[in-house]
Amino acid sequence: MKWMADRFLVKIHQGKTDFVSSGSGPKNLVDNSERLATVDPGGSRKKEAIMAQNLKLHLVLLGILLAFTANTGNSQIRLERVQYKSGRVVSGEILEVKKKHIVLARKIGMGSIREKIPFDRIEPVSLYTCLVSALSPLDKQAHMRIGEAAFAAELYPTAKRHFLKSATNPKKLTAPLRKRIEECESRDIAKLLKRSMAELSKEHFKMARRIALMAMKRYPDHVEARVIPTQLNRIKRRFQSARKRDAALATTKRQKAMWDAAEKSLLGLDAYLVKAEKYEIKSLRSSKKLRRSKGYIDLGLRELVRADKNLWRLKQSGSIPAGLKDRLIAADDTIITMQIRLRLHLASLYSVRGSYGTALSWANDALSFDPTDKSALDARARIETSAAAASARGGFGGRLRR
Repeated sequence: MKWMADRFLVKIHQGKTDFVSSGSGPKNLVDNSERLATVDPGGSRKKEAIMAQNLKLHLVLLGILLAFTANTGNSQIRLERVQYKSGRVVSGEILEVKKKHIVLARKIGMGSIREKIPFDRIEPVSLYTCLVSALSPLDKQAHMRIGEAAFAAELYPTAKRHFLKSATNPKKLTAPLRKRIEECESRDIAKLLKRSMAELSKEHFKMARRIALMAMKRYPDHVEARVIPTQLNRIKRRFQSARKRDAALATTKRQKAMWDAAEKSLLGLDAYLVKAEKYEIKSLRSSKKLRRSKGYIDLGLRELVRADKNLWRLKQSGSIPAGLKDRLIAADDTIITMQIRLRLHLASLYSVRGSYGTALSWANDALSFDPTDKSALDARARIETSAAAASARGGFGGRLRR
C-alpha cells in the first residue's frame, strides 16, 4: 500500500496539480518543501502547510486502501451449486443441514431468500458434494450423517466408506454398524446386477459385462456374488446369439421370423432363471431364519421347475434354429447347477441346526441331478462326519433325524 500512496502524491501549488513519484516518502516531502521555500522568500509557512496537506493526503489514501481490502476479504462467500434431479441448477450459500433437507440462501435481485431443498430432489452426486462441503471438517458424527444420506441416494460404496470412518475402531465394528455396512454391500451387488441386466436387454454387451465384472471385483468373497458368474455366462451367450442373428438377417423373411420367435421364447426362459436367482439371493440374506430362507428357496425351485418345463417344450417343438441350439444346452446346464446349489443351501441350513437327517436328504437330492458333482459330494461327506461326531458325543442333535 505504501508504494501506491507514494505513487500518487499530489502537490497543489498556485492552482496547478503536479504528480510526483516518491521513493522515500517523508524525505521527498522535505525536498519539495525546501524547493518551494527557495522560490518564495516567505516560504516557511508554505512549507508547513504543504507538509500538513501531503500528510493528510497520505492518511486518506491509506484509509481508502485498507477499507477496500477489508471489504474484498469479507465479500468472498463460498457458493455451492446444487443440481436437481430434473437438471435445474441453483447457486447459494448452505446455511443449515437438516435430517432430510438443506437450507440454501439464494440471491434474488437486490435481496435474498431462504429455500428448503429436500434430499430426494437433489441429484445424488451433487447432494454428496454439498454435504461434504457444508459439514467440513468432518468428525465421526458428520461421517455417519453423510453415510446415511449417501445410502438413501443409493451411493452404496460411498456410504460404506463413510460408515467405516464413523467407527471408533474400524477393526471392531458395533453390531448395528456392521449390519449397515453389510446392507450397503448387498444392495450394491443387487444394483450392479440390475444395471447389468438393463444394459443386456439393450444389447450393450460390453457395458453389461463391465458392470458385472465391477461387482465381482468389489466383492470377490461376498456370498451374494456367487450369481455373478451366471450373469457373465448369460451375457456371453446373448452376445454370441446376437452375432449369429445379425448374420442370419440376410436370409429370407420366414427364417428371420422363426429366429425372432425362438429368441423371444429363450428370453422367457431366461426370465424364469433370473427370478430364481433373485429368490436365491433373498434366501442367502435371511439364512439366520430357517423358515423364511426355506420359503425363498421353495419359490426359487418353483421358478426352476417352470424353466425346465419351458425348456422341454422348446426342445420338443423343433422350432429353434441351429444357431440357437447352444443356448438351449447352456440353459439346461444352468438349471441343473441352480437346482444343486439351492438344495445344498437347504442342506447347510439344516446341518448347522443339527438336523442331519434332513440335511443328508437334501444333499442326496442334489446328487440326483449330477452324481459326480464335487460340491454335493463334499457337502454330503461333511454332513455325515458332523452327524457321526455328534452321535459319538451322545447328543440328541447327532441323530440322523428329520
